[in-house]
Amino acid sequence: ASAAAKGSERMVEVASTPAGSLVVFDNNPAITCVAPCQIGLTPGRHTLVATLAGYRPAQKIVTVEDKKATSIAIEMVAKQGFLTVESKTSGLPIFVNGKKTDRVTPANLTLSEGEYEIGVEVDGVLKTQSVSVKDGNLMKVPVE
Repeated sequence: ASAAAKGSERMVEVASTPAGSLVVFDNNPAITCVAPCQIGLTPGRHTLVATLAGYRPAQKIVTVEDKKATSIAIEMVAKQGFLTVESKTSGLPIFVNGKKTDRVTPANLTLSEGEYEIGVEVDGVLKTQSVSVKDGNLMKVPVE
């Protein structure tokens, strides 16, 4: 970039919830920061993509004005999947990774993407099943 172009940049405040997302502007790896951060952008329209492990990529179009401060807030959305936990006998307590939840079968659970042990307690015995939760997936988990 020429000195004239550099001189016309405006400092832009970038924040993400949660913090720590990698923000790339205009698909250019040279215009990148980890939120919260400040970055110099030329006035005009810019696109950004924010990424963070365990979250869906966030995309935005922002306009940087010549004489006005610009701040960008990015809300990251966790990758989640949906489970329907069922058992032959309804009303059984549901456990996730060995911890009792406040739910009983049958129930729908929303969990962050990852590996889980889903269980129900039958006559004092915990019966479990391993499940892999993927973003956007809906799965039935029959336990018992």
